[in-house]
Amino acid sequence: MAKEEITPSEWQIMEILWACGEPLTSSEVYKRMRGNVDMSMRMVRVLMNRLNQKDILCYTVDEHDSRVYHYYVQRSREECVKEKSRKFVDSIFQAMGQMRWRRLCRVCLELKSVVQHERTHIRLGHLWFGLAWDVLRCLLWVNPFLTVCQKQFRADMEDICDRVCIQGSRRTAHEYGMVLLKTLKLLRSGRSGTPSAETV
Repeated sequence: MAKEEITPSEWQIMEILWACGEPLTSSEVYKRMRGNVDMSMRMVRVLMNRLNQKDILCYTVDEHDSRVYHYYVQRSREECVKEKSRKFVDSIFQAMGQMRWRRLCRVCLELKSVVQHERTHIRLGHLWFGLAWDVLRCLLWVNPFLTVCQKQFRADMEDICDRVCIQGSRRTAHEYGMVLLKTLKLLRSGRSGTPSAETV
């Protein structure tokens, strides 16, 4: 199996050797390529030596001249095509895996912002304020003022928490809001089992 993928230039040399079906020297390969491919004799030798290092070509030494090598293929064209196709598919899956990993990291960062938001509520004592407000509503249930102001009271606590989180995260208010909205979409998509639409 080749350690590295065959380059387009190397593939041109292999096409000549596959079509010939018998050993060829670098000079013979160069003569067959001349006129069709703009490649020097030296480059042909370099590429054929590289193919030999990749275990795609092998050679025998000429019995009359030890400086002449007769190259022959070790792997058929079908094998190389299958290997090239396999590497292409692997590269696609690898890219998809990297995309999933980057998205997972992004989701983790976004969830971290949500967790930080809730921790800020706890640190500022908003849970106790909420509990005190509910107790007060129970004790003074006849007073409609508490019921009317409940929504504004909750909104004020969220506004205070958001301001503290924005200052700590060094983000703009818009960026912080987009993170919360995107996290909400991800959580909703996780419940429904459908992928969420990512906002840019």
